[in-house]
Amino acid sequence: MEIKLIQIGGVETAVRALRAPRRSYKLSDTTDTDIINDTIGKEDLHLALNLIQAGTDHSKFLRLMIAYFEIKAPRYFWQQFDTYRIGVEKVSESTMHDLKHREFIDDDFEDGMEPALLTLLNKSTFQSRKHYLPESYLQKRFVSASYQALRHIYHSRKSHKLKEWKQFCNYLETKLPYKVFITK
Repeated sequence: MEIKLIQIGGVETAVRALRAPRRSYKLSDTTDTDIINDTIGKEDLHLALNLIQAGTDHSKFLRLMIAYFEIKAPRYFWQQFDTYRIGVEKVSESTMHDLKHREFIDDDFEDGMEPALLTLLNKSTFQSRKHYLPESYLQKRFVSASYQALRHIYHSRKSHKLKEWKQFCNYLETKLPYKVFITK
């Protein structure tokens, strides 16, 4: 599994929006320089964490922060990832086009593929390839997800038995700017 963060968007808007319910914009202590440096002012951070702890109805500002990823993962991971639809969009490589136009190699599968099965797949017709394609087949997707959706995913899957979920949650914990909004 490979995960690459492409971009984070909407941070400035989200920080402004967290002050909207009480019209406390003047109390904001986040500057443009802070946003550029992946930080948020102390008072804004305190308010944001309080709103997050109050629940999803109060932390709506997280819906405005969007993370864009490029993720290469096995089909069995994507089947579970498809559970998350609110605040998540995905664009994937085409399995149909991929199956028709090239031979499979060992690196196309999570943890490789037995040579005999690889040979069998490569000699198969398109219909047979589609029918017998293993769940370990790696597919790349481009994903956008709000921080609120990532928070939900993180807390639902951080203790999951699949290694890919542990890897994804670890990535959110260690590589994402403003990770405290997801992990707290």
